[in-house]
Amino acid sequence: MNHKINILREGFKRKKLEALLLTNFYNIRYLTGFVGLTPQEREAYLLVTLDQVFLLTDGRYFEAVKELSIKYKELRILEIKPGEKITKLLSGFNDLRVGEYEELKKDVIKDARACQITSTENLVEDLRAVKEPEEIEK
Repeated sequence: MNHKINILREGFKRKKLEALLLTNFYNIRYLTGFVGLTPQEREAYLLVTLDQVFLLTDGRYFEAVKELSIKYKELRILEIKPGEKITKLLSGFNDLRVGEYEELKKDVIKDARACQITSTENLVEDLRAVKEPEEIEK
């Protein structure tokens, strides 16, 4: 998808993880470049696996995110489907609201008996701290 996603995935390999669920507006914007969201609302989630990237959002943003899917061929726009098998899910729980966690548990991973959810802090934030040359130019 892009250089930033690939760097993030290197961290997955080192930690022997399979996916990261991003709930933080700033992290989603950093990794995708999608600026159509607001930081106060939960309008999208980003699920990054070792070989795919899913942007989960409601119908209000489909037209805007279609442009992203043209730019990044790897990006898939969809809703989370119950029971998707991910055996280790790394989630930024420091930003996930309790109600959202309960919904995720109930709707997404209820049938994924082998799923292990691990909390992490600053995985993407550490990437954001190191500026790319084009970011410095801005």
